[in-house]
Amino acid sequence: MLRSKKQEYLNLVEENETLKRELLNNKKELAKERLYSESIFETISDSLIFTENDGTIINANNTFRDLINHVQTKNKNIGDFILDKNNRPLTINDLRKPNEITCYLSKEGDKRELISSWRQVLNPQNKIINIFMFKDITEFNKQLKSYANFAQLNPSPVFRLDTMGNVLTSNLVSMELFEIFDDFNWFDISFDLNEEMAQKLIQHSRIHIEELKYKDKYFYVQYRGIKNNNYINVYAFDVTEQKINEKKIKELQDELIDEAYNQGIAENSVHVLHNIGNVLTSLIGKGDELKKSLTKRATTHLFTKVMNKLNSLNYHELDEKIYLNLRKSLNTILEAFLKEEKTLIETNNFTMNESIRISEIISTQQKYANLKTKMNSVLKVEDLVNDIVTMHKYRIEKRNINLTLKVCPRAEVFVEKVGLSQTISNAIVNAIESIDQRAKAHNKNEDWKLDITSEILENKIVLNISDNGIGIEKENLDKLFNYGFSTKKRGSGFGLHNCANYMKTIEGNIEIKSDGHNKGARTLITIPLKQTS
Repeated sequence: MLRSKKQEYLNLVEENETLKRELLNNKKELAKERLYSESIFETISDSLIFTENDGTIINANNTFRDLINHVQTKNKNIGDFILDKNNRPLTINDLRKPNEITCYLSKEGDKRELISSWRQVLNPQNKIINIFMFKDITEFNKQLKSYANFAQLNPSPVFRLDTMGNVLTSNLVSMELFEIFDDFNWFDISFDLNEEMAQKLIQHSRIHIEELKYKDKYFYVQYRGIKNNNYINVYAFDVTEQKINEKKIKELQDELIDEAYNQGIAENSVHVLHNIGNVLTSLIGKGDELKKSLTKRATTHLFTKVMNKLNSLNYHELDEKIYLNLRKSLNTILEAFLKEEKTLIETNNFTMNESIRISEIISTQQKYANLKTKMNSVLKVEDLVNDIVTMHKYRIEKRNINLTLKVCPRAEVFVEKVGLSQTISNAIVNAIESIDQRAKAHNKNEDWKLDITSEILENKIVLNISDNGIGIEKENLDKLFNYGFSTKKRGSGFGLHNCANYMKTIEGNIEIKSDGHNKGARTLITIPLKQTS
């Protein structure tokens, strides 16, 4: 019996200890939860206040304390801080509303606008506690006001239209620039906007941009359809100065293009005159040789001597020896006449061929010499390249350059003829002069090569003009198209620069590549092909 009682007592003691441990753990957990709740309470971005039923403040979070510059809240009433729009204190009953209300807080002369919301809870002692949350909307309202004043403050025209083109509201700039009065209708000014388009813009909330000229001023006008409100917001930007500048730039560009165009014709003419000069030099040289030969008149003198001898002899004086000498002299004269005849024929043929060459050069040049051909035209690239090669053929043959010419016969482009011919001619001349430079530097004849080929890439043709001449130093490759830069002693530095500018105008490209000194160069000319309809 005593043992049973003792065991029961021990069990009760153990249960008591267990309950103590559980109570201690629960207190620790409650303390943690309380700390967590307090940390949340303190870190909430909106202001929180706990009050008694009479409005006495029990606690306020850090956000509210910041708002009132950490003024002591103990034993203070909520009405000491929260005011109505007339700066009168609000009672707790004023603030205990199921819906959000607007109220104010005075802070060092700065009136803050707040939105208040209210809830009630029971504390652990079953006492009613009021919780008020205040959201500071002062800055937000300032921003809204600035948005509201945006139209009036905007230096550009801003206004609003209905579907019939009538102006619903506008800022002062709009009224001044477009003379917006009671009977004003925007459809009378706009080229794009009408009732049908206005309804579509609103229905689909779309944006449309229009360039508009009104009373010597240029505007970019943006229409934005607002479906929910069934109107169109209009934003106009005065771009008159920009347009004037664009016009000036266009005029300057036209002047530069004309200058480059005329210079291109001049350069082509220089090349043609140079080629003709080379041919004429050969003709003059050939003529000098013939002149010297004819001036000597050796054959004529010999023939005269033989004839004088024959005339001085009587028939019976012609013995065998004299006969044989005369026969030998006549044969010599015959050979001399035949030789001179051959020389005359060869010289005549040479003169004819060189004259034809000059005629071909001049004829080809005439295709590109007319200043009225600045309009775009359809060109077969193969024909154009053949024409340009013809103009430079004498220089190519004189230097014993092996020419490879393979250009797509079907490729057609729609461009201005002179500019493209100048660009291709410039590339070919540079290749010939590059070979000249290397030949002079090494003073020997090599297997000189000039290859002109083409490749079709998508909707473009790429001409590849390559040579095995002097080449280009790598540090000069990036400077070749700069205005005034030239690797030649007498170069102007305008040719490649003008070619690059021209290629941009036709949406093409020119590029020069080289592996360095004495390693030749490649000029790649990319031209958009004529689009087939």
